[in-house]
Amino acid sequence: MVLPCGEDCLRSRIALFALFAALAISVASVAKAVGAQEDVAAQMEIPWPEWWADMPPPGPLGVPVPVPEAEAPQALVRPTTALLDMLTSWVTANFGLPAVGERPRVELVPRFRLAALRYRGLVSDRPGQVPSGDKAGPLGDLQAVHAVYDDERRTIYLPEDWEGETPAEVSVLLHELVHHFQNVTGLKFSCPQEREKLAYDAQMRWLAMFGRTLDAELGIDAFDALIRTRCFN
Repeated sequence: MVLPCGEDCLRSRIALFALFAALAISVASVAKAVGAQEDVAAQMEIPWPEWWADMPPPGPLGVPVPVPEAEAPQALVRPTTALLDMLTSWVTANFGLPAVGERPRVELVPRFRLAALRYRGLVSDRPGQVPSGDKAGPLGDLQAVHAVYDDERRTIYLPEDWEGETPAEVSVLLHELVHHFQNVTGLKFSCPQEREKLAYDAQMRWLAMFGRTLDAELGIDAFDALIRTRCFN
């Protein structure tokens, strides 16, 4: 049964209906606005790189991030084993010497020690006489001693400023490497000077490949080379 509704009742019902209608419109508008914002956010999403996900979470503000210390560069060994092996193969191929499986030790020392080693008479590369000069001192001209090979220790001694960056410097190492071949293989010679002949031949041939000479590079002319490679007794 429907109760009769007067004029005041009708107005109340109309007002209530209008209130519900306004509320429904408001809810729909809010929902539409939220949906639009989500669409915009999806369109504006930043394409972060893959490694971003592996980044550690940020630490507390004000705490410095420790920076690892850089490793000190390792000093380059001079001469390299690659250079020694290349020269060994070159000597074997060009002078018919038997291959040796033992590399010589190599030490870089001050020039006064080179002179002391040579003129002490314990090593190869002994010239006929000690070179002299105004500033030579008791050990002779230090600059004239380019390198020394010690037979007993099987060690090549090079000057401490040797870099191996020029054909002349490499030829000095090559000269002593020939003595190492001679020592390890047990070759015999009539005198120390005879031992030098093959070493100087190898050195001169190496320099000739680069258009250089012993005289121009190391101050050893043909007469010097003859004196150093010939027995006189």
